[in-house]
Amino acid sequence: VSTSTSESTESESGSSDGENSSQIHPTPTFHHSQSVPIATGSSTQQEQQEEQQQQLKHSQSLPLPKRPVLSRSGSQTGLTQESIDAVAWVHSIPWLCKPLIPGLFNLANACLKWASFVYVAASIAEMLSVGLELILSVLVARGVRKRQISSMRWAGVLLVVAGLVIVQIAAAMYSTSNNGNNDTGTEDDNEADVYPWVGSFLIVGQCVTAAGQDMAEELFLQESEFPAMLLLGMEGVVGLVFGIPLYLIYAPETPTETMENFRQSSWKVDYVVNLTVIFTATGIFNILATGATSSMTRNMWKNCRTLMVWMTGLIIFYSTGDDDLGEAWIIPGSFFVLGGFLVMIFGIFVYYKTG
Repeated sequence: VSTSTSESTESESGSSDGENSSQIHPTPTFHHSQSVPIATGSSTQQEQQEEQQQQLKHSQSLPLPKRPVLSRSGSQTGLTQESIDAVAWVHSIPWLCKPLIPGLFNLANACLKWASFVYVAASIAEMLSVGLELILSVLVARGVRKRQISSMRWAGVLLVVAGLVIVQIAAAMYSTSNNGNNDTGTEDDNEADVYPWVGSFLIVGQCVTAAGQDMAEELFLQESEFPAMLLLGMEGVVGLVFGIPLYLIYAPETPTETMENFRQSSWKVDYVVNLTVIFTATGIFNILATGATSSMTRNMWKNCRTLMVWMTGLIIFYSTGDDDLGEAWIIPGSFFVLGGFLVMIFGIFVYYKTG
């Protein structure tokens, strides 16, 4: 009995030792594709900590994230790091407020431009406005955009200024010739005779607002990557919202009278529709040109538009024989206009030849 008891005691102690040993030393596990046991327990945690530390060191060694590179294709001529820093404030403007700025500039520009036609001939007003817009756009590009402009490009701008002076002299001679040839005229003609410099002041104001609009569009298109067509459409909405109250307040006729005039004259409807289409096409080309190049380049090439306006006026005058349509060739005023136009074109050539 004692022998069997001791054997049973040894077997129980052996089984208990086996259970304890199995608890202290667990059976190693094997991966299904490996014959080496996978480490478990504290060794796995240590490896994970080492891996996390390595990832942390790797992330710290990476450069800090920068602002995404703009995908614009605008002109890079004269742009430096100072130029980027100088216009960093555009990113703080709320998205919906961005079209409001060029939209208001555009509305003021249109009002002043149409008012200037009462006092200044269309071709001369176009020459003065386009040339002055170029000068102001260069000044704004240097002052606001911090775009570097070479000395020879400044020389080209000065030539354009010389052309503007010649055109202004031509404008005075043109007005004097009209006073000598026409004893009577319309109410608008009389206002132009009495206030000859009002048109010049209106043109200056129009050019200031145009330069502001061009620079605002350039910044929002190229620095904020605002879609060009969306910006143009939202500018139109701004002009409509603010333009309708101005029409209701200052229009010489009521909306009912306007609709009645449209019913009586079908050509007025065609005129308004065609004018709207032309303005829309002009706006599309203008804003695409600003986004692809710069406001300076756009205003530089706008000088070529003055030739088309002047030639069209001459063709209409001599083809219709109507003194109220187009513009006649007046001696010596028209020669000064032509000379001023040629000087401005030469200034454009110098601007690009040396720039």
